[in-house]
Amino acid sequence: MKICHIANYISGYHRGSGGAEQACLNTIKALYANGVENVVAATKPLKQPQEKEFDFYPITISEDLIGWKLSFIKHFFYFDVISFFSLRKILKKIKPDIVHLYNFDLISLSAISAAKSLKMPIVFSVYDYWVFSAAKGVTFNDGWLRRKIFNHFIKKIDIFIALSQHSKNLLIKNGINDDKIKTIPLMMDANSKLLRKVEIEPKSIIFAGWIQPRKGLLTLIQAMPEIIKRISDAKLYVFGMKENREYRKKIDNFIKDNNLNSNIKWDNESDKEKNRDKYFSTFNKADILVVPEQWQNMSPVIVVEGMAAGKAIVASRIGGIPDIIEDKISGVLANHDDSSDFASKIIVLLSNQSYSDKIKENARVRFNELFNNEISAGKLKNIYSAIL
Repeated sequence: MKICHIANYISGYHRGSGGAEQACLNTIKALYANGVENVVAATKPLKQPQEKEFDFYPITISEDLIGWKLSFIKHFFYFDVISFFSLRKILKKIKPDIVHLYNFDLISLSAISAAKSLKMPIVFSVYDYWVFSAAKGVTFNDGWLRRKIFNHFIKKIDIFIALSQHSKNLLIKNGINDDKIKTIPLMMDANSKLLRKVEIEPKSIIFAGWIQPRKGLLTLIQAMPEIIKRISDAKLYVFGMKENREYRKKIDNFIKDNNLNSNIKWDNESDKEKNRDKYFSTFNKADILVVPEQWQNMSPVIVVEGMAAGKAIVASRIGGIPDIIEDKISGVLANHDDSSDFASKIIVLLSNQSYSDKIKENARVRFNELFNNEISAGKLKNIYSAIL
């Protein structure tokens, strides 16, 4: 069985990669371990991937030939003619049994057309809601033209893979038939450096993610004065990427106005993509992981990584997170837009070591219950077989 995996980026080979791209790579490696032949097609990487688990083919997109500013037609119609012909040529050459899509907005809806023009079945792992929402799930209020365009292409997809029950429910709400949706949780890298046990730094908190409104760092920063009032030596480590300048400015102003510099370690050189070893070291030493999501994220990879590493996690009660974290058992949930709620939950964990230790222990147990790569890869293989 040969599968062509199509994504914008692949973790470790593109600067813009994040949790979804790492999950994609984990899936490919788990399938390889289960005897699947994998080919990856993605936008042009920083370096050519050399992995035993897959062969790689770069997709040419309109931005490669005419630049970002001149590719506005693609962003208006959501269809890239250049990527269509590039990808179709790749698919004709490699002749996969199935095309598996991940995040593919840079490639555009042409990825669906390229596969279907060659009568290839399509499986789509929904890591964000781009095909249903211009805001990728922050809101679902698209205009009629966008909905009409996307509905035309969505109908061509054979199977949707949801990461959680919440995600499945949202897909059904947006018009996808229940029998076309399968639920398979994220797959983790069993050899990740995030799973190494080291001595924990007391009273330490970590945030890792995009510095954008939907990731909610400002909510956590706004919780810090209340936390410091109770626990003066609490320290927050921030590892960020993909900065929104206006959002970063709001954060910097709040830090300055509230004299928080001594309690927040924010090193611009510690972008988790550029300096992964430093990120792994700080992540492993951190006592508490905070995930203040502000949008309907189906299953944040950072939550799964935190559970695997046995972190005490405080996360937003939103999207697919409550499907993963059992509140006050394997983690703690807070109202997503309430900094005081985050502060109170973090204070309790920092102040009560026995309670925090129990949460960490239960997080590892919960991870082992939900995230088994061998089982998940087996389910995915069965899905492939069923549509051939």
